[in-house]
Amino acid sequence: PSARWQMIGTALFLLASVMLVVVGPVVTATSTAREREAGTLPVLRMTGLSAADLALAMAVGPNVFALVAGGGLFALSLSILTFTAGPGALLLPLALLLAMSAATHLTAIGLGDALGQRVNAMIVGGLLAMAIFVPGAVGTVMVVGDMAATGFLLGPLPTTLSQGLALSGLSFAEW
Repeated sequence: PSARWQMIGTALFLLASVMLVVVGPVVTATSTAREREAGTLPVLRMTGLSAADLALAMAVGPNVFALVAGGGLFALSLSILTFTAGPGALLLPLALLLAMSAATHLTAIGLGDALGQRVNAMIVGGLLAMAIFVPGAVGTVMVVGDMAATGFLLGPLPTTLSQGLALSGLSFAEW
């Protein structure tokens, strides 16, 4: 029963990773590009918001669903994995997920701002999704399948997913 709960917690952690590292930044990039395309992003900058406040507004505002769903999955997985894998085993995956989520959101804001006037907002979101997910899936297979450690260089997803799979207790995941 403990192994079954550990696998359930790991699956929830992996889904939370995808929500927070892929889905959230795609929404952020799309909304930032839409604001840039409409010409309202410079107006938002003139409101007196600091760069950090504007980045937080662009990351949290349009991402309510992705953040709540990812945070809920994350909290549920942490509660399960705390009892099955142990709290010490969660420190590195937790730190990596938070760092990679913040980095991808900031990258998404910059990408949406840079491409918003030239390219349609939906194309910006699609480009970011493909740039994170496709190399991330390949890199995760490379790392977890013990083919090459260079899979870590293919974006933020291999790091978070491989650390999440290490919590599963499966023998190959420890490699």
